[in-house]
Amino acid sequence: MHDTYCHVDQHKEPENLCRELEAKEIYTIAVTNLPSHYALTLAPLKNFKYVRPALGLHPLLASRHAAELTAFERLSRSAELIGEVGLDFSPAGIKTKELQIQSFRHVLKCLRGRPRFISLHSRRAEDAVLAELRNFSMGPAVFHWFTGSAKSCESALSAGHFFSVNISMLASAKGKSFVEKLPRERVLTESDFPHVRVNGASVGPLEIQRVISALAALWKVPFAEACSQLHRNLQSADAGLFNS
Repeated sequence: MHDTYCHVDQHKEPENLCRELEAKEIYTIAVTNLPSHYALTLAPLKNFKYVRPALGLHPLLASRHAAELTAFERLSRSAELIGEVGLDFSPAGIKTKELQIQSFRHVLKCLRGRPRFISLHSRRAEDAVLAELRNFSMGPAVFHWFTGSAKSCESALSAGHFFSVNISMLASAKGKSFVEKLPRERVLTESDFPHVRVNGASVGPLEIQRVISALAALWKVPFAEACSQLHRNLQSADAGLFNS
């Protein structure tokens, strides 16, 4: 099982969570919001096989990017996992649109030339994110909690990108309809802990089987078959990083 998008550093007991994930062999990508946050996770996660930190530069923190860009460039030289990065043109982020674009271009410039696992934030900015990926000749990346149009989705699929889905997406008719139309080989799972909540409680990576069960029901296949499909997908998306 895998969780490609989890804010491990926002858990009240992150090291205990990581030990549980390690014991259960749940591949978990611990996304971060800023390079300074990523730097703090390197030592605690150094000896974990299944929990890996990802270098991030969250678009909604654009006002703090100027002080973090140099660190992103330096850390990106060794970081194998990137997330979350991208653009947010929703009401929460539209005021910093131009700053976000500048930062995202800096990110892609730093990453160009070497395959990485990249988790993307693209709320109301899907076409802009796709355009920047094309401009920088970036290979397949992963769209986290995609909410764009069918046309944008088709463009992302044509470019070889993946989509990570969570239990909240699969709990609505609209979300189910979207995921059902995705090629199974382009689907990954995420918890988006602590931001996804069910009955008022956060759903974390230890409950990622709930996402797999929902996908198995949607695909009309046994749980084990869904697990196998998703594991193959992760191997395709991560360029073998979790096997190293």
